Amino acid sequence: MAVQISGTVLHVVNNYLLVYHFELGVAGTGLAGLVTNSYLFVMNRYFTQRVEEIREANEVSFTDPQIRSQLGMYFKIGAPTMAVMCFDWSCFELMTIMAGYLGVVEQATQVLLLNLLAQVFQ
Repeated sequence: MAVQISGTVLHVVNNYLLVYHFELGVAGTGLAGLVTNSYLFVMNRYFTQRVEEIREANEVSFTDPQIRSQLGMYFKIGAPTMAVMCFDWSCFELMTIMAGYLGVVEQATQVLLLNLLAQVFQ
């Protein structure tokens, strides 16, 4: 949770710097998203490597025959779940685009609420 919160703060700061200070506009927003998501990936990977209880799970390889034999079941459960998550995320993205037609403040509010929702349900 600390990584997500620090990532959100980093994202706000990066957006301010890149959009307003360096005047990059929409490209600055995209760049801020890239930096934030890269930060989240690296920090989550770093912290999962430090947890002793899951160290063995981090060392699992796809070349293990036991894992390859169960991939069908994994995809049978995972594919519908992925489809629902993609549809759900697409709806949020569409709402953000539609909020943009109302105004910049409304779109910023929509993005903040979306980030808050992601933190609450994580």
